[in-house]
Amino acid sequence: MLKKILLGFGCAILCTGGVGLFEWYQATQLPAWYTTSTTANPLPLNDKTGIQQARKQILHKSQLQDPSKSEAQLNADEVNTLIAASIVTKAHPQLAQAVKATNTQIHDGKISTGAVIDLQKVSQEQGTARQLAIAKLIKSVPDLKNRSVYIGIEGKPIVRNHQITLDNTSHVIVGNLSLTLSELSQRLGIPQERLQQQISQRLIDLPLEVDKGEIVGDRLIIRKAHQ
Repeated sequence: MLKKILLGFGCAILCTGGVGLFEWYQATQLPAWYTTSTTANPLPLNDKTGIQQARKQILHKSQLQDPSKSEAQLNADEVNTLIAASIVTKAHPQLAQAVKATNTQIHDGKISTGAVIDLQKVSQEQGTARQLAIAKLIKSVPDLKNRSVYIGIEGKPIVRNHQITLDNTSHVIVGNLSLTLSELSQRLGIPQERLQQQISQRLIDLPLEVDKGEIVGDRLIIRKAHQ
């Protein structure tokens, strides 16, 4: 889910006149977890091997792959690592190289996850048709092409098709600017149903089917499907 949003709706908002001057300022602000070294769990994506090893450790430690356990729990750092592993292994190399760091937080019954993207590394020669269009837009905006921007999503975890995803009340976040799917649909001229399809894709790539996912305190509790 996140990798599709990173080079899709977030960058499009910045490039297509979807924000005013004040909103532009808000949308191009970088989060505190990235600008300071003392907050949360920013994870750089330049160590692909290390991230993959960390993913294996998390799957083992959390007992996600233990058939005798019906339930597992993950903290924000662990969810963040699983999301990062999905980006470095399944996203187009262009996107993986452009992502400088990811961050995930769990609070108030919601998961907030996103990444800082170096727009200078968004190539016009590689990627999907959507990514190439976004890259062209970025290059056409002088104040944007040399920036790094934060793009993320926040919502309540639910289960669709036995995988953890986020509900349709989720917000897409660009810098300090938070937009509902309805607001995003109006600004970009994209049907809300299409946005909901993007949001409904799996949040984390798990090697098992899930019956239930919910936030309890600062943990994501995962109940496995009966095999």
